[in-house]
Amino acid sequence: MLIDVTQDNLYISLCSRKLRADKTSYIEEVDNAVSEGHNFISLCAPGGLGVSTFADMVGAFYNEKTETSVFWGTDIVKSADTFAKRGRYAVLTFDFMEVNNTTQYNRFITDLCEQTAQAIRTLYPETGKLPKYDWAAQLKTLSADTGRKLVLIFKNFDRVLRFVTRTADFLNAWRRLWAGLIESSRRDGFIYLALAGTHIPGITDMLVHPEHPGAGSLFYNLSSEKQTGSTRMFGWCGITFEEMTTILKASFSELDSDELYDWCGHYDGGLVKPSTLFTSIEARDMFITSNVSNAIWFVRDSLGSGTGAYLLCGDIGVARLLNGEVVNMKEVSQYDPRVNTGYAREIYAYTRRFLQILYAEGLVSLVTQTDSRLDVAELVNTEIVMAVADEVNSNSDYLRDLCSLVSRREQIEQAIEDADASVLGEVLRDYLLLQKKYLGNRSSITIWQAVYDFISDMENYEIITFGNIFILKDIGGSESYSVIAVAVNVDENRFLDETLNLRLRSGAFRKLINGYTGRICVMAYNFVLSNDSEPKVSARSALLA
Repeated sequence: MLIDVTQDNLYISLCSRKLRADKTSYIEEVDNAVSEGHNFISLCAPGGLGVSTFADMVGAFYNEKTETSVFWGTDIVKSADTFAKRGRYAVLTFDFMEVNNTTQYNRFITDLCEQTAQAIRTLYPETGKLPKYDWAAQLKTLSADTGRKLVLIFKNFDRVLRFVTRTADFLNAWRRLWAGLIESSRRDGFIYLALAGTHIPGITDMLVHPEHPGAGSLFYNLSSEKQTGSTRMFGWCGITFEEMTTILKASFSELDSDELYDWCGHYDGGLVKPSTLFTSIEARDMFITSNVSNAIWFVRDSLGSGTGAYLLCGDIGVARLLNGEVVNMKEVSQYDPRVNTGYAREIYAYTRRFLQILYAEGLVSLVTQTDSRLDVAELVNTEIVMAVADEVNSNSDYLRDLCSLVSRREQIEQAIEDADASVLGEVLRDYLLLQKKYLGNRSSITIWQAVYDFISDMENYEIITFGNIFILKDIGGSESYSVIAVAVNVDENRFLDETLNLRLRSGAFRKLINGYTGRICVMAYNFVLSNDSEPKVSARSALLA
């Protein structure tokens, strides 16, 4: 079908307005994957870029009930082999948009079976008696009684994995359902195509065979850079930069295409959001609009469970993202002391998942194309994310307070150059007060992690971790070092003695500083933390022996 880019990705007919982008040629890409044996396929793109529209288009193409004239004049007609398959299948479309965090798995499966049976009876009344609570058997019966293979379309497919299968038991049950359906279809050949549209990169990778997880995902992800030709598939949704500068050139030649591109936000493969683009043009309005309601669930759920510490308080990388900086996950984690705390893997899993949610809602873009893991990400629109923050924190200044602390990182760097320990000490104390105010005793963030998050990514220093010590190597030209030492609830005199004599007593430390014998400033922080009192910090500056 054609996606009408003058509207919000509505599924329309050929009689729409003139400005439109023809995405029908990508049906051939999907059909080629089926011909290669990939009958269960997933596609991923941020919300608002036409995932559901494309899924509807594929369903309409294969559906025997769709008039052939709908596709006359489109690019797919040029592919004779693919177009010959038009209208040859029985099609069912499933939309999981209503699934949310109150949906129970058993109720969900019951509803799936009941609603499938109801849809079959309505759309294909020639079908005989259907099994009551056996979804795969219902689909097999539909194929047998109609004499047609099935095309199954799933919209908002990732919502089941986001909300319903949160425990290992339910996740494995969902996996078994799909593994059984796939095995049954391979044996009896009743499913031609099952197409799942998602918004979170890589989420269908969770769907593996429960008994053979090493065999890989049950779904073939056409949007993954692992697949041959995936770069071509970037254009199946949204509007590509090439389309924007060709289709729009005649009608909007007075607008600078680069500036227009910046207005709209950019995505993997140079995609822009049609509704944003044309709403802005029509209204001569530079403001970017986006639907953020689906992003809020993750933030609110995390705060409610206490794991918000990982995302919004403990992980300053996310705060830097909210502050308008580019976040490079690989660089942040390269020398991360959290590796030894037992939280590292979980923290980064939460952080990356949070970035993926924002990406799925069109709020975050990828700096590097084909970066499905979001290792390097940046905000498309800060105001939209802060709107999410305002809704989640309607009675607090949580993110605003956090971002104000993050904004002091330049002051911290200058203070380190001046051997002034007080600035970082004040920021860390305020950070702990912020945690206590908003998260109480639910935070799982260590003080060492907090220190690292505030000093990491400074332009003039390389961070080297050594126990409770952070060695800052000056990379600005001259060889020099500074040391930040952190302790919690220890005897201060003993702490200072051990720290100031590191170079004399530790061969491992001397090796890390390459035998450097010059002046090294030490900034030592001893924290007094208790559940019953406010956090306190003693900050000292001295020279290493």
